[in-house]
Amino acid sequence: MDWMQRLEKLDRRIIFVIMLIAVSIPVLVRLDMPIPSSKEVDDYYETIENLPDGSVVFFPADFDPGSVAELEPMMRSALTHLWRKNCKIVCFTLWDTGPGVVDAILRDMAGQMNKAYGTDYVFLGFKAGREVVMVQIANSISGVFPEDYSGTPTKDLPLMQQVDKLTDTKLIVNISAGYPGTKEWVQQVRILPVLPGGPALGVAGRTGWRGQVRGARRREG
Repeated sequence: MDWMQRLEKLDRRIIFVIMLIAVSIPVLVRLDMPIPSSKEVDDYYETIENLPDGSVVFFPADFDPGSVAELEPMMRSALTHLWRKNCKIVCFTLWDTGPGVVDAILRDMAGQMNKAYGTDYVFLGFKAGREVVMVQIANSISGVFPEDYSGTPTKDLPLMQQVDKLTDTKLIVNISAGYPGTKEWVQQVRILPVLPGGPALGVAGRTGWRGQVRGARRREG
């Protein structure tokens, strides 16, 4: 009787015991296995780390509730790093199902890090138009968003009095679940570097833009 035949005749209770032991070991025993960061992750980190303190960062968050499980940690990680550098955040979304999710994340993170709305960050809400909006924002943010998400005139927000076009910011951080997203920002707005964050499923479709984009989707806080 060869070993394959012996395995076929093995009592299934023994198999269950072996599976239990295999699953229990990593749960009960701490395994210290180093997870080295990739060059892309290091580039992402260094790009933010090298920003002058107090820089204004443009933060389009282009995702919806269906992508929250994967993209919310990325957004929180990026916001944490930016706010540790005392950066100012100008956020909005091109996804019509995104404002509620994005606003909730911003408010929660701002509360944790003692950041004030209007001076440390603003959320402009949703604007339809996709690539057209991207091009228009490069010339005038207040022209595209005369009011923020809550209806306050953008001209009354202290942060927006410092920022009127994309060249008034230092960097674009785009957390995106698909179209429109990072590829379109790179295609339409070429005046600023773009740091992307997106679902693992979209890696293959975006690696072609890696030469034009600092960093990559992987982000570890």
